[in-house]
Amino acid sequence: MTSQPLSLIRRIAVAATCACMLLLSSCHSSRHAQAPSEVTQTLSTEQWDAMTPVQKLASVEARYGDWKTLYMPVNVDMASPANLSFSGRMTMVRGESVHFSLRIFGMEVAALYMTADSVITLDKFHKYYIAESIASVLGDARLSINDVQDALLGRAFLKTGSPEDAPSLLARFALENTYIETDIVAAKSPWQGVEAVYILSPSAPGHLRGMAVQQAERQPVMVVYDAPAATPCGPVAYAASITATAASKAIALTINYKPDQAKWDEPRTPSVSVPASYKRIPASSLIKSLSAQ
Repeated sequence: MTSQPLSLIRRIAVAATCACMLLLSSCHSSRHAQAPSEVTQTLSTEQWDAMTPVQKLASVEARYGDWKTLYMPVNVDMASPANLSFSGRMTMVRGESVHFSLRIFGMEVAALYMTADSVITLDKFHKYYIAESIASVLGDARLSINDVQDALLGRAFLKTGSPEDAPSLLARFALENTYIETDIVAAKSPWQGVEAVYILSPSAPGHLRGMAVQQAERQPVMVVYDAPAATPCGPVAYAASITATAASKAIALTINYKPDQAKWDEPRTPSVSVPASYKRIPASSLIKSLSAQ
C-alpha cells in the first residue's frame, strides 16, 4: 500500500464505496458441487413465439430454484465516472439482506449492507459512511429485497411490491419486437410513473438479456446480462452491466460473478457496524468526489 501514490489510493477507495452504492441504485435492476455451465435451451423458437408475454416471463421464472443464502466472489469494473476495477465478495440472505465487500490488494476499503429498512455504506479509507432509508433510495419503485437480489443475479421478477399488487401489474404486460429481433416485455406499474421492461432472447428462449426500470422524473436504470450459468439453484448471470445516473453523473459498471466459487445455503450472518469515529456524508458527495479525481 505504501508504494502507491496517496491520491491514487484515495481515488480507488472512493470509487469502491461509490460502486457499492451503485450496486444498490442500479436496482431502482453459483454453485457447489460442480463447475457451472451455460443454461441450455429447452424451448423451440416456435414454442417461444406462440407464448403470450406473461407466459414467456413465467417460463423464465420457472427455471429459478429456491435458496436461503448465497456467498460469491465478484469483480467490479467501473467505466464511469472513473475507470477502475475491484475484487469483492457478495453475500445474500434471501429476503433479508444484501452485503457487498469491495477490496484492493486484499484489503477491504468499502462495504454495503442493505436490509428491508435501510442501506449503510462504509468508506473505510476515509472513515466516512452513508446511511439512507430504503424508501429514499428506491423511491416509488417499491422493490423488495427479493427483487433487488433477483435483479443483481440476472433474474426476472414478475411482480414488484406485495402479492396483492401482482395481478394488476401482470395484466399490463405488452410485447413488441425490435429490429434486433429481441423480445421486449414492457410492464407499466400500478404505481404512477414507474415502468419496467424485460428484454428476453428469442435466440435462446427463456434467457433474460436485460431489464430497465424508470421512475417519473428520474433517469432510467438499465442492466444487460451475459448468458446465465447453470447452478444448483437455477440460472445466474455471469455478468451484469449497469448504466444509471446518480448525482447528475453518468454511471457505468459491470459486476462479474464467479458461479464456480459460489456457496449456497450455508449459514451466513452478514452485517456492518459504523465506528463512532466515522463521519456521515450524503451519497451525492461521494459520487461527485469520485468524478473530480
